[in-house]
Amino acid sequence: MNGSGRILGGLPMLDLFQQQGLLSALLGGMQDGLTILDVQGRHVFENEAMRRLTGFTSADLAGASAPFPYWPPEEFGAINKAFARTLSGEFTSYELVFMRKDDTRFWVIVAPSDLRDSDGRLVGYFATIKDISERKRLEAALQESEQRWRSIAENPFDFVVVIDRDYRYVYVNHTAPGISVESIIGKATPFDFVDTAYHQVMREAFQTTFETGRASSYDVYVPQLDTWYASIIGPITENGVVTSISILTREITQQKRAEENLRRSEHQLRESHKLQSIGTLAGGIAHDLNNILTPILSYADMVQLTLNPKDPAQEYVDGIRTAGFRARDLVQRILLFGRRREAKKEVVDLCVHVQEGLLLIKASTPANIRIALELPPEPVFVFADPTQIHQVLTNLATNALQAMHDTGGRLTISVQAAQGRDEALDLTGADVLKGTYAQLVVKDTGPGMDEETQRRAFEPFFTTKQVGSGTGLGLSIVHGIVVEHGGQIVVSCRSGEGSTMVVRLPLASPTTKLVTPTLPPVAKTAEGPLRILCVDDEPSVLGVVRKTLKLRGHDVTEATNGHEALALFQKDPNAFDLLLTDQTMPYMLGTELVTAVRTIRPSFPCLLMTGLGDIDLLRSSRQAGVREVLPKPFSLADLHACVERALSGAGDVV
Repeated sequence: MNGSGRILGGLPMLDLFQQQGLLSALLGGMQDGLTILDVQGRHVFENEAMRRLTGFTSADLAGASAPFPYWPPEEFGAINKAFARTLSGEFTSYELVFMRKDDTRFWVIVAPSDLRDSDGRLVGYFATIKDISERKRLEAALQESEQRWRSIAENPFDFVVVIDRDYRYVYVNHTAPGISVESIIGKATPFDFVDTAYHQVMREAFQTTFETGRASSYDVYVPQLDTWYASIIGPITENGVVTSISILTREITQQKRAEENLRRSEHQLRESHKLQSIGTLAGGIAHDLNNILTPILSYADMVQLTLNPKDPAQEYVDGIRTAGFRARDLVQRILLFGRRREAKKEVVDLCVHVQEGLLLIKASTPANIRIALELPPEPVFVFADPTQIHQVLTNLATNALQAMHDTGGRLTISVQAAQGRDEALDLTGADVLKGTYAQLVVKDTGPGMDEETQRRAFEPFFTTKQVGSGTGLGLSIVHGIVVEHGGQIVVSCRSGEGSTMVVRLPLASPTTKLVTPTLPPVAKTAEGPLRILCVDDEPSVLGVVRKTLKLRGHDVTEATNGHEALALFQKDPNAFDLLLTDQTMPYMLGTELVTAVRTIRPSFPCLLMTGLGDIDLLRSSRQAGVREVLPKPFSLADLHACVERALSGAGDVV
């Protein structure tokens, strides 16, 4: 074989092919495949490596011509072109896809040449075939990796940069508007674009990756953009040494806000559970207090009835009754706080209740604060719960007074019937009520609130006061009451200019008559005393009810629990005209007793006494068939009127 790769010598080509021993010695050790064709392009020889590569035997290939068995049908075009160029004397290497006998494909590099005898005559062709499948796999993997990196680096939503050990940029995929790539490459560092408050955490993250080769990360906030960014840092190594680091930065503002909302919700949930526990405790306390107040007020009424109207002791009894009613109002506030009392709405004059509430507010107003009340000449009627209206006014005024506690100032409370929009309220972005509405305005001259405080003013448990100085529930409760009444509350203020809280409520219908809180007339009932089954587990309440009813001449049978009362009723269902039972008792609730009694006598009139007038109880009372619910504590007049209404059929669950 000469230097050009052509086989020379004196042996005829045919003799050379027939020298199998010589060929085996020369070609057997080759790692690459070898195939030899005659001048007509027919296969005359292949070495062992060729058989291993393709899986074809000598019998499969002997005498074969193009297309050869190891040519895949889909590659005929490409291989035919290369084969034609070889037969025409053009010898160059080709990267082609061959096919094994099991139909699998693999990449090869084919290097063809011609065979000539010693006279230079063409006697055939040969080609070496090298398997390059592994190289192709690596190239594909590299290309895929490069494409993946390019898709990451060219992502328009993320910033991808590379910095050297001096923290200077050596690569950026794109920059923020107004900043050119040329202006920062080799000149700027990440510290140039981030607030100094984050420089330390950034430097620590960079050093961690440079020194350990481990990935690191950090988050930064850009106040100018009100935006959060998260950066992930990865090492770039050369010969096992970290020479630079890549930084992928992505905006995470929504994620951060969601996390903050989640933390706030979890905090509010914990506080809500605390409030629920407090409410349950408050309800229990209110129940016990009502049981205590019931005999106090009722016995005071009895004493007043037995005394001469001109007796000096009447003044003492009045004092007892006044204190008792004040305690009753306090219990009602406890029940309202515990969410245990249903709102009792009626048509009321908002001006009157604001005046009443102001009397209590003035008592706790510091001397350095002046109060101004502005009321219209005509009444302003709303359909509302008077107790809750008092609480709204008290909470708003208390906040205003606390805001001016140190500096003093002026508290202005006004009521008016308004219509249309208010420019001051338009600034808040609130959609005000349509048409005409009642408006309660509480305005102070304190320091006011910044935008963040205004935004969160009605959040439960949010407070700007020092720890221990407030619960953050005042405005939240006010907001809940106003919304429940179909109204709205907005805040209009600027920091340093005081605060204005505006409550808007729907006006009562002009055709609606004002409800006067007086007892209904006593209905006439059957002649003679009533036979009343009275049930209560509290001896003092049971005793005062018995004595009160006996004053009217009624016959009273007592029972201290539901089981005892039911046994008496079952013994003789016609022995009683009315059931008067407490709700909360051991063994059997009052509503359960009513259900059992009315199963025996379906039309039997029943009254329910309770110290907890919550919504669930009122609902279950209706279902049980209770004629009327008598809230504790009650006066003699309340009890007698309730009994008369129940017997007349005029009573209904309140």
